[in-house]
Amino acid sequence: MIQFEQRSFNSTMFRPKPTVHLAFQNSLLLVATVWGAQEAADRVIQEITQYVEASRGDVEVTSPFKFDPGVGNEANALRVGCMLANEMLLRVLNQSEYQAGVEIFALSSFANMWSWAQVGQPQAFIQRKGFSNLPVATPLDLRTAMGKADLHSPLPQKLLGIESSIAVQYGELSLQKNDQWMLVAAHDLPKEFFTKKIENLETFTNLWIKTHPDYPFWMGQAKYSL
Repeated sequence: MIQFEQRSFNSTMFRPKPTVHLAFQNSLLLVATVWGAQEAADRVIQEITQYVEASRGDVEVTSPFKFDPGVGNEANALRVGCMLANEMLLRVLNQSEYQAGVEIFALSSFANMWSWAQVGQPQAFIQRKGFSNLPVATPLDLRTAMGKADLHSPLPQKLLGIESSIAVQYGELSLQKNDQWMLVAAHDLPKEFFTKKIENLETFTNLWIKTHPDYPFWMGQAKYSL
């Protein structure tokens, strides 16, 4: 079971707040950040949830995409769910004109494994006993990817629903009972984030306001609970 809480900080610049969805007795977490019509986030969540449900019920469920033998069934299901959601947005909402794109992060605690898949932010870190924040997936925003320090708007680099072919980041880790995930949607991170264990979201919020008072951010903390 995943326990989840979130914080956000708004400034004079706009960054949309993600839609958060927990499913299957809190074993699946979806974080969808929509740039455009909210309907897009709702449709993406529904598409991924339906495919994961089908995959858990039947590991031989039909998929239009090739199975990756390097990861397990759940990670493959999250990956395929993201790819199906991308096709759906292009077909349903963005066929004649672009109405919305969605950043998505999917995290599953299933069969003693963490599995994840994502397109765009948030960045994902895991905290384990004896370690601080270990980077798992760190997708960049447009400002950082372009190396444009003078580009202040927090724009996304990758979105579902914009291109017919999309690169999904995905993977899996063994699940440990004290694991905590830290999810951050922002253009930069305070250096203390990499040198100290962030015990709670209030600590990070205070760090962010102190070091980046003009930039918005969103952060989520996912904990595993028996």
